[in-house]
Amino acid sequence: MAFGAGRVDAISPSMTRSGESESGSAASSIRWYDDFNAGWREAHRRNVPMMIFVSSQRCRYCDAMEVQTWCDPSIAAEVQDRFVAIHLDRRRNAEVLSRITVPMFPMTLVGLPQGKIVGHLQGFQRPENIRDLMSRVLPRN
Repeated sequence: MAFGAGRVDAISPSMTRSGESESGSAASSIRWYDDFNAGWREAHRRNVPMMIFVSSQRCRYCDAMEVQTWCDPSIAAEVQDRFVAIHLDRRRNAEVLSRITVPMFPMTLVGLPQGKIVGHLQGFQRPENIRDLMSRVLPRN
């Protein structure tokens, strides 16, 4: 599997009381597929890239990214409108994840419906890093 985008080093999330984001919202409006094949079929049908979030249970950085990054309204809206969102868990999706190298959790991948990975980020990422990744892989309007 080829990685086409540059690497952004992981950063530490800011954790607030009860795991809530600084904005106080913990509910993402992104509808995530938890089955890779179903998400891939939908990406083919819509002819849009896949935003693949790879996480692990009991991973504080994965949890923080779900609360602080994926719940950001502008990120959630763009992912929902212009991508097929797929959330792969280390245990639940072990077979699919055995086909790729996952050096750390969380990991974010962008894949084309044809099967090529065109961008990736390792570790916790703030919304601005995801926004930058999306701008690098989406066609200019």
